[in-house]
Amino acid sequence: MLNRPWLFAAILVVQVACAAVFLAELVSMVLGVPAAPIPWQIHEMIEIGAALGLILGVLAGAFLLRASLRRTRIAEEALRAASGEFMALIDSRFTKWA
Repeated sequence: MLNRPWLFAAILVVQVACAAVFLAELVSMVLGVPAAPIPWQIHEMIEIGAALGLILGVLAGAFLLRASLRRTRIAEEALRAASGEFMALIDSRFTKWA
């Protein structure tokens, strides 16, 4: 999934759109902007869809964090191994010189 950055970009776009739905409703209520009446079923479906989009974004963020932490751990282990091998090489060179 990390090899497909477009997928995460799409999830981010969906998450921004879902947040905009809630924000637009809040701003219209605070400012008293009248909105065209829509059936409550459609309104609820829009809010459920927006909530699901935000949940999808949270799950994607958690997945990315987990993958990033795993990649960092692997890189640090490789760096430690390379550092240890480098020190062993230096020790062997100094031993040969002595």
